[in-house]
Amino acid sequence: MLQLNLTVHDARTKLEVTDPVLSVKTTDSQLQMSSSEAKIAIQQPDAIVEIDQSAFYKACGLKTIPERDSENSQKAYSHVLQTIGKTMRDGASFASQDATVAQIAKGALLSQPSPIELESIPDAKIRITPRAASIQVQQGDLNIRFQPGTVGGTFQPGTVSLQMLQYPSVQGTVSGSNLDITT
Repeated sequence: MLQLNLTVHDARTKLEVTDPVLSVKTTDSQLQMSSSEAKIAIQQPDAIVEIDQSAFYKACGLKTIPERDSENSQKAYSHVLQTIGKTMRDGASFASQDATVAQIAKGALLSQPSPIELESIPDAKIRITPRAASIQVQQGDLNIRFQPGTVGGTFQPGTVSLQMLQYPSVQGTVSGSNLDITT
């Protein structure tokens, strides 16, 4: 009897799979702001103030201040001259009488002082002339700087590797005959 023996070997494979990898790196966006204040400089020279009393004094029959000053200085000058003359006369008379310094001083103290006259000063005309103001404005600044964020990434693709460890095969033997057939 003829007998056929078959041996079957399946295929064996090795499958290796690596997953893809995506690495993402980001940086935040930035908004930077800086500012400087506005400045205002105001300058104004002093106003011109004029006081005029002369017209008012003349209308009232009074003397102006420069006229009064001149008159008062003349009166003071003549009073000084009179006092010097009197002192010289008194000194000459005391010298002839052998008067002492104390007596001369006593005589000077007993003399009557000059009367003082007071007059009211009428209102004056006052004229004020303001001067123009100078205004300088220096604008403030606002600086804005925007730095966008970044997105960066690397992609490593996955791999599929197939390796044949054993190919499929069929082996057959025939027994019971003088023929040996191997396939």
